[in-house]
Amino acid sequence: GWGGLRIGARGILFGKAASIPGRVRYRVENPRTVGWWDAWALRFGDGADGWLLDRDGALAIVRRFTPPTTAVFEDLREGMLVRFERGPPATVIDLGTAVVKGTEGVTDFEKGQRVRFATFAGDGGRFHYQWTEGRPLECFRGDVLAPSMMAAGFALRAPSGFRDSAASS
Repeated sequence: GWGGLRIGARGILFGKAASIPGRVRYRVENPRTVGWWDAWALRFGDGADGWLLDRDGALAIVRRFTPPTTAVFEDLREGMLVRFERGPPATVIDLGTAVVKGTEGVTDFEKGQRVRFATFAGDGGRFHYQWTEGRPLECFRGDVLAPSMMAAGFALRAPSGFRDSAASS
């Protein structure tokens, strides 16, 4: 994993002071892959919050937002084009289920909670919808983060053999 990424880490992202107060570890089970995904809680110096998602070394930063539409998980299919009530349409690029395998630090998730998720991509950006057991639908907007930006902002070491394709594209 990312050397130095830990609860209590402090750094600079997007020119703002940021810290990591908590983490949720998920075991992902979707039709294409089974694996792990870590969601590191982010708190910015201006009071805003978000999540740093790490799935197999690929990083994304997402922030909560009011979705352009609601969606019913059971109605979605990978590759499906979704026309939102407002904003441009987007394609379902990832769809699956996960279970919370552990938490540490400050988080309001519990071990064993089941999660269903969908990630959409289109001209309006990337959106992540998450249906977590015992919680209302949560929606996040974000994009892939160049690992070099995260490494520089938090003085981290990339995983062995990891190539920073986001920075070179």
